[in-house]
Amino acid sequence: MSDFRPSYVAVGGKKAKRARIGTLTSGLSSIDEKKFPPQLKEYVQSCYQNCPPAKRSIVEEELKERIETAFEAGALQSTDWNEMPLPNGCNTKVNPKSSKKKIQLAAGLPKFKTGGIIPMKETQQELYKRESRQLRFQTSASSSPPPRQFAGTKRSASSPDTSGEAIVGTSTVLEKPYLRLTSAADPAMVRPVPILRKTLNLLKKKWRTEENYSYICDQFKSIRQDLTVQRIQTEFTVQVYEIHARIALEKGDLGEYNQCQTQLRELYRLGIPGREYEFIAYRILYLQYAQNHSDINALLKHLTLIQKNDPAISHALKVRSSMATGNYHRFFKLYLDAPNMGGYLMDKFVERERIGALKAICKAFRPTVETGYIIQELALGSLTSLCRLLTEHKANFVSSDGKSLDTRSALPGLLESSSKHSKVDIKGPLTS
Repeated sequence: MSDFRPSYVAVGGKKAKRARIGTLTSGLSSIDEKKFPPQLKEYVQSCYQNCPPAKRSIVEEELKERIETAFEAGALQSTDWNEMPLPNGCNTKVNPKSSKKKIQLAAGLPKFKTGGIIPMKETQQELYKRESRQLRFQTSASSSPPPRQFAGTKRSASSPDTSGEAIVGTSTVLEKPYLRLTSAADPAMVRPVPILRKTLNLLKKKWRTEENYSYICDQFKSIRQDLTVQRIQTEFTVQVYEIHARIALEKGDLGEYNQCQTQLRELYRLGIPGREYEFIAYRILYLQYAQNHSDINALLKHLTLIQKNDPAISHALKVRSSMATGNYHRFFKLYLDAPNMGGYLMDKFVERERIGALKAICKAFRPTVETGYIIQELALGSLTSLCRLLTEHKANFVSSDGKSLDTRSALPGLLESSSKHSKVDIKGPLTS
């Protein structure tokens, strides 16, 4: 199992003016102004610039509350302050720097903060209510799409509608089974982020020592549900989905992996940092397994040169090329050198490619071919593995001394098996 990778933290930027920050920080006893990231300093300046003199004290109090909450949650640096809405006392409802997101607003999508931890106190709850009302009006007055689901498991017909007001969990229980919601979530049964972080650390330790997949999968789905009902879309959310996806890949659970991959694509699209390139590579390999060539072509059109040069993505693209050209020699070398968790995905279609390669060998070599050559080319490792593979596909016509394969006799069984492998099990087996 590969190591669990921490999410990236976005920092940096030019030095902001100090005009009114001194006044603000004088009321923040626990925070040194030097700890303010450049984005936060610019955000404070923007708040003051859009603040009427009569409401300055109200704006300062709300700013202090937001900054202290982010500081206590350890999100002062990772919060995207450029996308943080201005306080209620300001003249504008949204930070002017977020004008580049007008396309999202025009499409009827709710504009929620995508970085750091949102302080879900009264002022923020009012913001969610206001945005929800605006979204409902847009939906009824035009043909705008319905509200999108937030990061987490997709809501089924039997699940409650979580498109209304978010909640703040108060539960301190670390381990909690996943239960499909049939009514509004009870805050007393939902864990806040600090507790969820402790739960994640506990699950990582248990996975390394116990590897009980049924338990781990259930617990991760429970974490994802708690994040969903609280509308938490941060680097921590990405980390949860990435780790769950890797574990699912290791155990061959493509159904659960697919759920995680779908949500990760949305979180990455929102600009939340994570191991995006790693998961683009997984998607390419998965689409090769599913033989979904149209989606692969669509994905390739949007890959940048930097992305294509990433080691994991570059490897996945080489796998695609070798399969498209029938270069099984190159394919099995790439199979042995798969980075990250790519080897587990390739396990899903390596047998299909071995059958295709054996067909090509049996057509090219007549009347026999050395078994040592097949073992090396198909990365089988031993004669026993080769004989097991041939037996499963009614093609075990290896000579008594084990040195050669009767290609003419083996070919019919391989042709029959090849047709059966044209159907793909998208969900994949679930192992415990």
